[in-house]
Amino acid sequence: MANKLTSPGVQTFEKDFSFYAPNVTGSIPGIVGFASKGPIASVANSESATLITSQEQLIQVFGRPDSTAGGQGILGALEILENTNNIYYIRVASDSAVNASGSVAIGMCPAVYLSGSAGDDITLTVAVSGSTGVSKTPSIIKVISNTDPTGTWALDFASDFNKQVGGGGAAKFVSISNTAGYIVGSYAGSGAAITVSGNFVTGFVDGADYHADTGNGTFATTTSSITVKGSTSDDLVYATQSIWPGAGYNYSSVEVAGTTRIYGNSIETDMLAGDGFNLTVNTDGSPTEIFSMSMTPSSSSFITKAIGSSYDKFTVSGSSVITANVLSGVTAYTIATSDWSDATAGISIESGGTTGATGGRFLKPIETTSNMSGGVNGDQTGTVVSVVSDIIGSPANKTGIYAIDDDSLNISLGIIPGYFDQNIQNALVSLAESTQKFLAVVAPPLGLDSAQQAIDWTNGNGNGRTASLNSSWAAVYWPHLRVYDTFSKASVWIDPAVFAVSQMAFTAGTAEVWFAPAGLTRGRLTKPTEVEVTLNVGDRNALYGAGNIVNPIQKFVQDGIVIWGQRTAQRTASALDRVNVRLMMILLRQLLLVSSRSDVFEPNDPILWLSVKNKAESILRDIQRRRGITDFRVIVDETVNTPLRIDRNELWAKILLKPTKAAEIINFELNLTNQSTDFGGQ
Repeated sequence: MANKLTSPGVQTFEKDFSFYAPNVTGSIPGIVGFASKGPIASVANSESATLITSQEQLIQVFGRPDSTAGGQGILGALEILENTNNIYYIRVASDSAVNASGSVAIGMCPAVYLSGSAGDDITLTVAVSGSTGVSKTPSIIKVISNTDPTGTWALDFASDFNKQVGGGGAAKFVSISNTAGYIVGSYAGSGAAITVSGNFVTGFVDGADYHADTGNGTFATTTSSITVKGSTSDDLVYATQSIWPGAGYNYSSVEVAGTTRIYGNSIETDMLAGDGFNLTVNTDGSPTEIFSMSMTPSSSSFITKAIGSSYDKFTVSGSSVITANVLSGVTAYTIATSDWSDATAGISIESGGTTGATGGRFLKPIETTSNMSGGVNGDQTGTVVSVVSDIIGSPANKTGIYAIDDDSLNISLGIIPGYFDQNIQNALVSLAESTQKFLAVVAPPLGLDSAQQAIDWTNGNGNGRTASLNSSWAAVYWPHLRVYDTFSKASVWIDPAVFAVSQMAFTAGTAEVWFAPAGLTRGRLTKPTEVEVTLNVGDRNALYGAGNIVNPIQKFVQDGIVIWGQRTAQRTASALDRVNVRLMMILLRQLLLVSSRSDVFEPNDPILWLSVKNKAESILRDIQRRRGITDFRVIVDETVNTPLRIDRNELWAKILLKPTKAAEIINFELNLTNQSTDFGGQ
């Protein structure tokens, strides 16, 4: 607050009492599964669940479902994205995961050494061929005339030459002193060559033995024409590696129905003038990243600066696909001083190397395309135990299902598509109960052929389950559904929990989160073509009644395939034995937490109590108007805020509410009367 006036005047003070509960999106799915690429959730990786807003983004970030073995994470996420544009995907991987890699050979560009004095006139013809030996068209034919009798010869010559020749990209003049420099072809490798013809050629470096500390090159006597070839290193490479492991980065060419499809990544180098080159990262046959790079260490686009040797998600620059480094064998190779840099005292090759004219060494990647390979997903570990461990993850490292437990994400639905192991499902349900943030949606395994088997499974009596499910923080759906998969070009059976979560998200987006995600309005499934088991009324009664907790998915003759239940896995009869009530309570909890955070550390007195009460009532009144509850009462007074609670620095608010129940059974009472009965005009 501004200082109060002590002399006559007018002053204003601003206080904000316009607080309201911000909008919180309901029914956001958190999907745990394997993938062929993309970030792996972990505190160590500084990665959490990844927000995905479209099917295209899912494939771009985490790869195709047909390149992933184990579970139905990607396939399930694609189905859910049919009905929502807001999910979080949590990738898990085993220790067997391996990054894909590729490499671009580094060679030396051919170089011709010239020296002169101010006022010397030189007429040259320069022709350059690329790394594959193909002449670059048009060949460079230029006349260079340096008539300044007082200027610095090398700098003047460089200015004239590079304007006329270097601008074309095929060659460049690099000054190394006031009187000398090199004409360098812009292409490296043993296939590259440069031919210089003219009236003033004093010597050349032949490109051999460029990696040795001494003896770099051979001088010729003054001649009128010289052809110099470049060279290719036997161990010096620009090594690239995918940021994350996975076979989705491996380059492949596949024939599909007579059409060639390119998958994975490749690295393409394209030469520019002098020390410059473009590096393009291709994904699925199309360029997704292009970096203009140089071989001059002082430049911000230097080969080891433009793309780092390690990945930092918080750094704006760099690649989102690869890391890279210059290696000699398997050891990082430091280019301390580059021949591409202007130098007045000769050229230093490397520590202990030679200097001067015999040190000409112009390193550069060879123009090529390198296909990434060797990536392994980490989705097949060989044992059930290790798969369970990978998926469940670590609460300390926030891997696996524990990545769902993140207050910043607002995940309200948890699913692990295609996995039915009770250890995995129980861990997910336990996490839902302990965090009170999301509903765990699960299903029995594929292959059950009767309603009784599904009931027995939920009761812990066979088919892989030894303990019953009993929690309002879980919901069970059955049977499995068949869908045509456009990636594998075949019909596949999909975990029914996928479609249940999809309809919950659909309901939250098109109606309200507390509307039942079932029935012909919000539970009709248009994509599946078949149900694993066709149920009758008796099956549905058994699955849904008598203390059982299976939500049936029914195929009706005329109405199609429909989710025909919305029970939670709670066995005790209460309002929380229904999915719509549980989802409303998850959303209400989020709204109350967000709206009251600004009240923490305020004076605990009736003024604060009134503020808390007003905020809660505004939230509940809005839900009531939108048919989520029928009535409510908020109590924030001395009856709940006793002196002892206040002494413990606690503020209590008691909320009583009546959730709106869904009409699941509609009864018509038909009464027959005599003709003489008077209905009173009704």
